[in-house]
Amino acid sequence: MRRKSRRGTSARVTRRRSSPRALAALAAASTLLVVAGPALADSSAWVSINGGVAIEAQPAVEATTATSADQAATDGETIVRSQLQFDVGVGTTPAAPIIVGGLFRISPTLGEYTDFALLVRGATEGFQKGPFGIAIDLGAYARADDQASVGFVGDAVLGGPLGLQLTLGGRIGSEEEKGAFALFGVDLLRMTLYRESLIDWWPNPSRPDQDVAEVAATSF
Repeated sequence: MRRKSRRGTSARVTRRRSSPRALAALAAASTLLVVAGPALADSSAWVSINGGVAIEAQPAVEATTATSADQAATDGETIVRSQLQFDVGVGTTPAAPIIVGGLFRISPTLGEYTDFALLVRGATEGFQKGPFGIAIDLGAYARADDQASVGFVGDAVLGGPLGLQLTLGGRIGSEEEKGAFALFGVDLLRMTLYRESLIDWWPNPSRPDQDVAEVAATSF
């Protein structure tokens, strides 16, 4: 007899219930950051929405028989799923060449589970204000499902104009969890509050360098 897979029906029901609460928590945190937008000009902040694919290597399930048919059935498999990712965070001044901050992340994998993560971010000035830059995120995650696995997650975020970004990353955790993800999205604050590119086409009176210029003008 083979031991039943740990990804059973009851596990799927539990996982599906976690996403609405996760999205509600993120929405509340995002609203607070947006409302406090003017006060964030002296520091960096991020509110991003991303979507793409996640590739996960499922561990093999042990079996008590030794036949070739059973062995084939218990081998691990690679599964591709749709994934969303929502980030909220704050960091040091956007005027510095290197920005350091922290992120809270919610990553629902549609129809399956939800990961919650806390990460440290290092980003270039160009990533924050545009048009191009890069950010590196490293941290720990906890998975809200029947296995309750925990582990490490890391990614590189390539930032483009108007807050657009491409995220490539991976994770490894307990319960033999291994995976990678590729996501495309937009950071709402980088697109609006912090944007210093494409000013002639889309003016941004809230950008940090605009505040510095106004202070310099009033000092004379």
